[in-house]
Amino acid sequence: MDVFKLPVFQAADVFPMLAHDELQELADDIAANGLHEPIVTADIDGVTTLIDGRNRREACKIAGVEPTTRDIGDDDPTAFVLSANVHRRNLSTGQRAMAVAMLRPAPEKRGRGNKSAINGDFTGAPHQRIADARAVLKYAPDLAQAVMQGEKPLQAALGETRLSQGGVRNDRTRLAKLRDERPDLAELTDSEAMSLDDAITKATTEADERKQQRWAFVAYPA
Repeated sequence: MDVFKLPVFQAADVFPMLAHDELQELADDIAANGLHEPIVTADIDGVTTLIDGRNRREACKIAGVEPTTRDIGDDDPTAFVLSANVHRRNLSTGQRAMAVAMLRPAPEKRGRGNKSAINGDFTGAPHQRIADARAVLKYAPDLAQAVMQGEKPLQAALGETRLSQGGVRNDRTRLAKLRDERPDLAELTDSEAMSLDDAITKATTEADERKQQRWAFVAYPA
């Protein structure tokens, strides 16, 4: 088995790699003292896959050291990835919450007395922060990546997401009203033959014209 060619488990890629200088420091330490913590693998759909140790593997490659490995057997690989990374790395609470959101986009259903391996208590991220992270991930995946990379605080990303979603919700309300009042114009927006703004403007203009015609008829009956 060539460790350097093993595919990486998708969940492991949620966490950012070390910066170049940190990776070099790790490589220098491995060259001087050896690899103390082996690369962790698991059988994923019949394929031996690296689930933890991307940085160690890269550092070994730089140092010219053949890494040792160990397999987790029947353990949950996603839970293992989260456990190994959230406590090993210097992550903010927002990053921990986003890691949970990315690895478990939907809340887990847990019965009484059944504590999941992936929850706020385990990761140090409050449940509300995890809910916030899931909202950002669902509606603004680019902002979710920025949070995970440490480029933007979770609360700032959540604020931006709420602003954008306010616009989305408003458009949905406007479109629903247009469907009730002018289904013909709503159909044009569905087919992208007309923008929502243009359709609403047309509907409003035509409604005003009809009102003026009715007023003219009342004021000057035939």
